Amino acid sequence: MKKMSFVLISALTIGGLTACGQGEESPANENTDKNTGGANEVEENLSDVNEEENNDTSGSSIDENNNNENAENETDPDENNQENAGEEEENVNNVTDENNEHNGASENSGENNSTADEEADENYEDENEETNNAANEENANEEEADEEASMVDPLYLYFSDDQLLETFRVEADPVTMDESGAEEAMDLWAEGPDDENLYGLFPAEAAVQYVELDGDLANVSLSPEVQNANLGSSGEALMTEQIAMMMEQFGASQTMILIDGNETEEFLGHMSLTEPVEADSPDDYDTH
Repeated sequence: MKKMSFVLISALTIGGLTACGQGEESPANENTDKNTGGANEVEENLSDVNEEENNDTSGSSIDENNNNENAENETDPDENNQENAGEEEENVNNVTDENNEHNGASENSGENNSTADEEADENYEDENEETNNAANEENANEEEADEEASMVDPLYLYFSDDQLLETFRVEADPVTMDESGAEEAMDLWAEGPDDENLYGLFPAEAAVQYVELDGDLANVSLSPEVQNANLGSSGEALMTEQIAMMMEQFGASQTMILIDGNETEEFLGHMSLTEPVEADSPDDYDTH
């Protein structure tokens, strides 16, 4: 400010001197030269002042800029922290979103797997049910076929003529192909024929005790009263033959005839029954 005042005073002084110089030419020239020099000095001083002010202004601007930069730098860490915090929050949110998506995908995958497992179990149960049903039907069919195949149909009873010369076969109602059926068939045979032209060899007071089937061997036990039959040697052979042919229908090619469950060497006083009796072919017998 002092410099500015000096410049103003100098300018006023130069103006006054110029006005005075108009009255005196010669001295005025000298004074003009002096005033011109002074003016030059004033201008130089003014230039210096302006330069200093510019320097001051530049310095102030530089300081202000530095201060602003420093202020910005001082506030930058907070902004950076805020930015970093924002980025971290964004990253956390992104990670959370990714985890949620992953968990959602895992849940969906788990649900899909669970659904797939349930469907697989249902399909497996359906397949098992179909398989079981098919197996049951097949078993039922086999049982029906077995029942049909396990029946002795037709059943033949063997009787001799009234002269005891030969044996005939007579058709009867079917029976099951098992021990129970074999016993039933032997009881029918023991009752004798309905036809008057045929003759039954089994005594009325005797009974068939039991029948056992063991593969191709049958065991037939008769009560001791069978020994009361009076048939002669030919009749004895016909009786054992007929019993063996009865058992042949139940798969037995040999029949062991027992008396009260035991082997005997004197069947009807003439025959030994310590060995099984072989069955002949059914085709060798005529149907009556």
